[in-house]
Amino acid sequence: MTDDTTAARQAEERRWALMRAGDSNGLGDLFSDALLYAHSDSSVDDKASYLQAITDGSLVYDTVDCAITDASSAGGCTVFMGTMQADVRRNGKPLKLNSSFATAWVLTPDGPKLLVHKSTPLA
Repeated sequence: MTDDTTAARQAEERRWALMRAGDSNGLGDLFSDALLYAHSDSSVDDKASYLQAITDGSLVYDTVDCAITDASSAGGCTVFMGTMQADVRRNGKPLKLNSSFATAWVLTPDGPKLLVHKSTPLA
């Protein structure tokens, strides 16, 4: 594993902890300003709308259990693929998520930043 991949993996694992904690400031520090976050229901947030949902409580992660299954790096970008199981409340409605995900992290002078997250429900 390269140093870039290790740094991105540490950031990805930190993101999971920040999601559980509902820490929008910490998440904001990890997100690229150009973030696109595609949820498993196919809705898409940008950085501002995702962080607003965390801040106002319309998106709450009660539990998050993720595992990275594959990783690839090239040209300052690291892509992770994996699985996520989570208990979430979306606009007060409880949801159980069982999804696969792909994330793309870009290396910046401030460290890795999440550029893209795409989640797909698993049967």
